Parts: sequence; C-alpha cells; structure tokens
Amino acid sequence: MKNSWISYVAIILSVLAILLVIFRITPIEFTNETYIGIIASFIGISVTLLIGYQIINTLEIKKEMSEQRKRSNELGVMFDEAKQSIEMQKYEVQEGFDIINTLINYQAKGKRYSLDAFMSLHHALVSSINTDRDDYEWMFDLFREYISNIDYHNIYDGATNTLQDGSFVGASSGTKNYQKDIRECIMEYTNIIDVDEEKIRNNRNFIRIKIEYDKIMRLFKKRISELISNPVKDLTIEEKENIRNNE
Repeated sequence: MKNSWISYVAIILSVLAILLVIFRITPIEFTNETYIGIIASFIGISVTLLIGYQIINTLEIKKEMSEQRKRSNELGVMFDEAKQSIEMQKYEVQEGFDIINTLINYQAKGKRYSLDAFMSLHHALVSSINTDRDDYEWMFDLFREYISNIDYHNIYDGATNTLQDGSFVGASSGTKNYQKDIRECIMEYTNIIDVDEEKIRNNRNFIRIKIEYDKIMRLFKKRISELISNPVKDLTIEEKENIRNNE
C-alpha cells in the first residue's frame, strides 16, 4: 500500500513538471495572495491524495472482508457436514445395538420373547429411520414373525386364571405378572411402542417406510386386540402364515 501511494505522488509531480515545460510557465512574483494560493493548492492536492488513499484502502478492506465471509461460510458448511456425520454414526451405533440385542434375546428365549422382540426391534426403527438405510424388508419380515408368535405366554410365566368378571390374570405365585390383568400387562408394552411410533411417524424420512410400516402396525394392533379379547385362543397355522405373508 505504501509503495502504491508513493507511486501515485511521483506520477502527479511528474505530470506537473511536464506541464510546466510544455507551457513554458515563467517564474512569477510571490505575493501574499500567491503564497496563499499555493498553500491552498497543496492542501487541495493533499486532501485529494488522502481521499484517494482512503478509497483504495476501503476497497481492499471490503475485498478482505468478502474473502473472510467466504472462508467463514466454507467452515460453516464443513462444520454442518461433520455434525451430520457424527449424528449419523450415533444413530447407526444405536440401531446396531438394538437389533443385535433383539436377535440375541429372541434366539435365547424363543417364541415366549416375541412381544418383547417386537417392542425392541420397533425401538431400533427409531434410530434406523435416521440413517441412510434403504433395506427394511428383512426388518418387516422379522416384525411379522414376532407378531405371529405373540400369545399369552409372552405375558405370563406358568398358569393363568380367568376371573368371574372375565379378566385374565397370572396364577403362578412368584412368576412374572402374577395376579396382574392382561390389559395392564400389555399396556406396559404398547405405551412404549406408541411413543416410538409417534417418533417414527413424525420423522422426515418416514415416507421411505410408510406403506409397509402401516401394514405392520395394523397386524400388530389386530393381534393385540385379539389377545385381550380371548387370551387363551391360539392362532391357527393358517392364521400365522397369513400374518407372515402380510395377508
């Protein structure tokens, strides 16, 4: 910047010298008025140079600020991408944990774990829908398998009783859900499932799975309604196959 300023001054002085030579300006008598005029001229030139310097300085500052804003925007984009990547990894890890937990427990406990398995895999879907996954078919196949095996054995360990008012309770002392009404027991599952369902349906990616998910939830709620109405009625082989085939 300093070199540019000196160059501008040199150019102006050179132009003045050339003009003096071309027009052959002869020396003049210096009076008070002449002195004042010369001083005023130099002041005008100085002000002009100062204004020019400020204009150039302002343009350079604006250019630098523009570059800084560009860098800031680029950093903002990089930060957003990094944040999104971290969020994606978090959902993938949680999804993997929930799926593995479901499969291991179902393998170990068998069909009596079907209602728990449905609830656990359904919870995995809350994380899964936030990932880039597009292969949900195998998950929906598992949902249908779990639904087909839901019965009162998923609720009670051991014997059961039907009370005079028609309610169905566990009868084996010291076992899971002893003396608890089947409606109360099932609500402990459905309350959790309902919360997760709301999260899934409100997710921006829900459109990916909407059609199949709606079918699964209709099958599940129908099976739960049947279980509450008549807990001891088992599904036939044909009914189970219909559920597995999404019919």
